[in-house]
Amino acid sequence: MYVTLKQLLEHAEQGGYTVLAPNVFNLESLIAVVEAAEAERAPVIIAIGESRLKDSQLQKYLPVVARQMAQEATVPVGINLDHGKSYHELVLAIQKEFSSVMIDASMCPYEENVARTKEIVKIAHELGISVEAEIGHVGQGEDYTENGVADGLTEPEMAKRFAEETQVDALAVAVGTAHGVYKGTPKLDFDRLKEIYDMVEVPLVLHGGSGTGMENLIRASELGIRKLNINTELLIEAREQVRKELQENPEIEISVSSPSYAWIRLHGTAVFENNMAVKEVCMQNPIVKGQYQTADNPIFEVFYLDNAHGVIADFSGNPPYEF
Repeated sequence: MYVTLKQLLEHAEQGGYTVLAPNVFNLESLIAVVEAAEAERAPVIIAIGESRLKDSQLQKYLPVVARQMAQEATVPVGINLDHGKSYHELVLAIQKEFSSVMIDASMCPYEENVARTKEIVKIAHELGISVEAEIGHVGQGEDYTENGVADGLTEPEMAKRFAEETQVDALAVAVGTAHGVYKGTPKLDFDRLKEIYDMVEVPLVLHGGSGTGMENLIRASELGIRKLNINTELLIEAREQVRKELQENPEIEISVSSPSYAWIRLHGTAVFENNMAVKEVCMQNPIVKGQYQTADNPIFEVFYLDNAHGVIADFSGNPPYEF
């Protein structure tokens, strides 16, 4: 069942749980994510990074297959553009019928972040597409210190103002997580998160979930995080699975005609063995398990964007800001 981010997160808020948003990179990772969601009877958000839309082959085929799988799934599935910074890729994702897009202008000054976000909200909402944005800035794990994040944490008052001014459907906040591999020990500011949750009326999103620790993630879910993004953890697990396979069978035949060829596919630096690396990581997360038991829940309406191409094709002029 293909649904919007707004529907997914409103349902998560009512149920007090968190929806997992794993990044996908190719067909193998996409299949693994959807199969894991089906196995756990849990909703899921397929996260497709902006860089995937910059790849001519992935841009052409990955959204189409993802949408088909979402429509055929027996659990609610959304498709979200992750960290959209380019105006072109944001509009392209809308054209390709993503059910939500994330505009990330978090590195910009506040007023510019608001202006860029409002422009995307204006276009997306006209078509029933949800919008996520970020206030504060989730940095990189390599910049982490023993004391945690040096700066960029979300200010609660600013988060409230931002959500009201932009009318976004979900808000990503910075409370101590980081993208990539942590250099130090993850230290989340739960007091800050609680204050933000109490002040902001839209569902909250946590990026940088990989390596943060299950105890921290469960606590974040209890304090109001409704969408959790993971990426690096999937790549690390996939790499280890392939390394293990090669160590156990160093003479593995990789000719196209060999049956063993089916277990390995390469795309850039992402390698997945039998889809299990991604699937196992997704299924190990207890905060998203068992929250959705039937595809007949009336709160969900099937998302189908039958007029997106016509509307966006008519959108003329240059973007008002240099994205």
